[in-house]
Amino acid sequence: MKALFTVPHDAVTVEYGLAGPVWLEQTGIIITINNCGMQHTLENAKEQMAAFDKVYKGIPRPLIVDFTLVRSMQREARAYYSSDDNSLKIKALAIVTGSNIGRLVGNFFIGLNSSDIPTKIFSNGEEAKKWAIQFV
Repeated sequence: MKALFTVPHDAVTVEYGLAGPVWLEQTGIIITINNCGMQHTLENAKEQMAAFDKVYKGIPRPLIVDFTLVRSMQREARAYYSSDDNSLKIKALAIVTGSNIGRLVGNFFIGLNSSDIPTKIFSNGEEAKKWAIQFV
């Protein structure tokens, strides 16, 4: 299985490569691919947010996360993503996945982390973009 988005040449990645690329589209939507493999750990989450911080530049934006390659996510990673500090950076969250396991992980993430951030799961990147654009 491969990610659903094509990574642009100017995407941001971080030093250790534990997290996927992050980029800001012209529309104002941030997209990232979680490509850490079988287990998404707290260390992956910290690197992912470090890359996100380089792209978001202090302006809360909608975020689309490609979960296709994620197989599981540690509780500590979910808690880190849902922290108040990180939640203030995201206006809306679209989780996109082309796999049943990614959808399961996405639903698990949503169910265990109550948040005021509008969140929705999609199987198509274009549908996710159409939904997320309303939060720019």
